[in-house]
Amino acid sequence: MKILHHLALIDMWIGSTLARTQAWKANRSKGGEEASTDKDA
Repeated sequence: MKILHHLALIDMWIGSTLARTQAWKANRSKGGEEASTDKDA
């Protein structure tokens, strides 16, 4: 059942990536110059 585990990891990765992208876009549209805040990368 490793496939299910991989799917869960991919789902989590996609979710965190989408959240980070949305936060980056929000910062960008706000005019924040610190749009490159990926401390958790």
